[in-house]
Amino acid sequence: MLITQLNDALTLAEQRDPSYLQLKRAAELAYDELVRRHPDLYRHIRAALQPYETRCGRLSMTGSRSDLRRQVFAELERLRAAPLHGRAWQAR
Repeated sequence: MLITQLNDALTLAEQRDPSYLQLKRAAELAYDELVRRHPDLYRHIRAALQPYETRCGRLSMTGSRSDLRRQVFAELERLRAAPLHGRAWQAR
């Protein structure tokens, strides 16, 4: 969801701002950091978005994107708050 929103925002920025390439590179670096530092979180996010994906990075849904975002973030918070021995990941 975050990646889709970033991509949409960057597309709009491209039309308005000559610094588009810098913004796009920053988004790519953030994405790479998520995948590299938190692969379990990335897999969880991808699994949550998969039912709504029409193609990579594009979602089609009838419900609210903000509701889905809140749901995914709540799940990630529950994972983070899990007992130490049961954690799939830890905040760094």
